[in-house]
Amino acid sequence: MKGNLEGHPFALSSSRGYLVLLLICLSAKVSRSNEYRMRKCCPPQEVFSGRSKVDCVPAPSQTMELHPLSKGANLQIHGIPKCEKPDDIATIFLNEIKPDDFLRSPACLEVLRKESSDEELPIVVHCRSNKDDTRKEATGLSFPKITTIRRCCPKDTIFDPRSRFCVPSISHINDTSYFSSEDLFFSFLPIIDSIDFLAVTRGPPECLRAIFDFPINSSDLIFEDRTFKVTPSLSQNGRRKEEIKLTEENACVELTPESTISNAKLILRLCRDEQICSEKPCIRKCCPEDRFLVSGRRECQKLYDDSITPIEFHKEILNSSIHEDFFREDYGLLIGKLCKDRGMYPVGPEENWSITPEGHIDVPDYKVYGHHEYCMDIFYNSSLYKETLYPFVCFDTAESEEPCRLRCTINSVLQLTSCAFLLTTLVVYACLPVLQNLHGKTLMCHVGSLLLALVCLVVISWVTPDTTIEESMASISPFVEIGVQTNTRTSVFAGYAMLFSFLSAFSWLNVMCFDIWWTFGGSRGNTSTRGRGHRKRFFLYCTYAWGLACLITVLGIVVDHTDFFPKHLRPTIGRASCWFTPGSNLHGELLFFIAPVTLQLLINIVFFVITSINCNKVKAEINRVIRDPSDARNKRFQADRTKLIMNVKLFVVMGISWILEIISYFLNNYAKDLQWREEFFYASDTFNCLQGLLIFILFVLKSRVYYALRRRLGFEDKKRMSSNATTAIHDTSRVKNSVSNSTLMSTFQVSLTP
Repeated sequence: MKGNLEGHPFALSSSRGYLVLLLICLSAKVSRSNEYRMRKCCPPQEVFSGRSKVDCVPAPSQTMELHPLSKGANLQIHGIPKCEKPDDIATIFLNEIKPDDFLRSPACLEVLRKESSDEELPIVVHCRSNKDDTRKEATGLSFPKITTIRRCCPKDTIFDPRSRFCVPSISHINDTSYFSSEDLFFSFLPIIDSIDFLAVTRGPPECLRAIFDFPINSSDLIFEDRTFKVTPSLSQNGRRKEEIKLTEENACVELTPESTISNAKLILRLCRDEQICSEKPCIRKCCPEDRFLVSGRRECQKLYDDSITPIEFHKEILNSSIHEDFFREDYGLLIGKLCKDRGMYPVGPEENWSITPEGHIDVPDYKVYGHHEYCMDIFYNSSLYKETLYPFVCFDTAESEEPCRLRCTINSVLQLTSCAFLLTTLVVYACLPVLQNLHGKTLMCHVGSLLLALVCLVVISWVTPDTTIEESMASISPFVEIGVQTNTRTSVFAGYAMLFSFLSAFSWLNVMCFDIWWTFGGSRGNTSTRGRGHRKRFFLYCTYAWGLACLITVLGIVVDHTDFFPKHLRPTIGRASCWFTPGSNLHGELLFFIAPVTLQLLINIVFFVITSINCNKVKAEINRVIRDPSDARNKRFQADRTKLIMNVKLFVVMGISWILEIISYFLNNYAKDLQWREEFFYASDTFNCLQGLLIFILFVLKSRVYYALRRRLGFEDKKRMSSNATTAIHDTSRVKNSVSNSTLMSTFQVSLTP
């Protein structure tokens, strides 16, 4: 049990909290024949170094110290015991002493600090001799009663409430002619006759939630049941008070510059539940108070470069843009980086961000970030950003990591499938000149635009890394300096390319619906579409489709890089993602994408209704001209079947899948609490991602295209194919009122032929 200092297993008591508990629990009487008090081994503000048995060295600023509270003029309060023989000096760690152990006086207690690991171990030094065997003749001693208190600042410093920073006491307390700040602090503590040692630890408590500062007087601090207690005012008017037991884990106390010899002004830094942030303003700091974000480091770091003067975090808070209702000196501090399943990015001063009365971050015309969506800190050593205070905000996402990965994987597979079918459709129409009439060319343009948009979407989902807060903030240099600079350019380019492609696809869909409506538009159906008229009409279609998409895209780029529009109406493409920045108070996507597409879809629906009416008229005329020998019931069945097929094809071509996409947009921004929202997204995404398959089925998976391909590849008899092609594509003798070369009209003609 007992032994020397050399080679002792220090790991038996490595936890400071556990040691403090031992200091309190072992404050019981071991043996008592005469009343002697144990003293401190080293002089004040010194501890054992760990290099030898009894080597006293100055205590580092953050080391726990023992302060004897024994009173008496003739009482020695520190000193190593003098034994009969030098070899009789023995040491024993405090946690190894048992209740029935006997210690011979004199003895002393000290903190042993192991420099290699910064462990702090209370140790007892006593004399060991053969007289220990005769306990009746030996002088025993009572074990000291010990309690703990935590001071907020390192040695020779005090706490300034305005800057929330530890400052040198000698330059901030003028009334210390005869007392140091250490003596001044202990002079204000309650008189404690029942305690022999006060164990003092340094530094603010490591709060898991929020830490608040409360000014108190020395009279507010009491000692009861071997514990310090305080009753601070928890509200601005002082009406709400609460008795709090101070422990090493939940609070610290420190002098302030307003303290004098006759009147102590103290600060209480107290850990509180995060719920109090709903009553008082709170600000979230990314790193602990003595650490900062340093470029190139994986964790929050202290500044070891003496040439760099640390920027005081709370002073920057006071100098930043703060709402007039924000209490500058009465706010709590939350510690820690969030966004575990997302990435973060800095908000620069040019965004004119401000701190709300609740402690949230308000980016004008953009979004208000709550305590769980941002953290603030000083950012050092960045070539891209000025060394100052930055809010780091989370990328917006509503899904958890695993469902999002599953959904993205499914979407990517479906999009690749859709791209394959779109490419096949494009190749088929390019290989068959017989399909390259006016309607065929518009279909090819629509398919090409949609293919480019889906390719951009797939590439973006593949090349965008899954960046979490641990990755992005741990490697802050590549994320901020390279990621925000290079990836932003890539994101902006990919985002606007995708916007142009989708707008083009919608515009060509609008052109196709117009062309079908024009075909069935009565007298206009007699207009020739061949030769110059064909080329002129296609040129006008190209001007409308490509021109409108280009105009909206260029306008979005100009608006995004100028102050022409308010911020909430700007696209902000490439900022938080490669698409529009989401948010219920942001309307860039609505203005530059949803609104134009919705207008085109509404026009398409009008075209669809009118075309259906005209199509039925044409069908009735065909049935009147063609004399079918079948009975009336069969003719009615064939007519209903043909009508159903035409209506379904038209409705699908006119964009039912994109109507689902617009519904998804409104659900995602304005109805986030709907229970069936996720299920709708899966169904909508699946339908939208299979747009290429639907187009392939509608326009390629037909018998006449199959026979045309066989003829093109030389697999059919030319004479037979010529006859079939003439019947399937060019036979218009049965339809007298239509001369359209539309591929869709050709399908109608084949279906209506008896």
